[in-house]
Amino acid sequence: MSPAVDLGDLDRAVAQHLPGYLVTVSRRGRVRTSSVEPRVEDGQVVVDGAGPGLLSDLRAHRDVTFILPPAEPDGFTLLVDAVADRRRDLPPGQVRLTPSSVVLHRASNNAAAS
Repeated sequence: MSPAVDLGDLDRAVAQHLPGYLVTVSRRGRVRTSSVEPRVEDGQVVVDGAGPGLLSDLRAHRDVTFILPPAEPDGFTLLVDAVADRRRDLPPGQVRLTPSSVVLHRASNNAAAS
């Protein structure tokens, strides 16, 4: 079972994980991944330096998933489902996402380590 993370603890959870990947869907329905170093501000996940492809994906499909690997080999991966903010007043290349669910997940072959 994957334990849930309280949204109020998201900033701490993100800080305890390595940079990871943002999974999006393109206009043509293709799954894409972007390497990201997210941070948490005011309850939103913030990513800077988003390129035109990522921004296009977010305009087409607002729902995304972050995958942040554990800092330790036997640790939990942080999975964050979120919805992209479509505000136009953000700095260029900045993406803000509102998390909807956060869980810690460990591969079944690592379950014996818990």
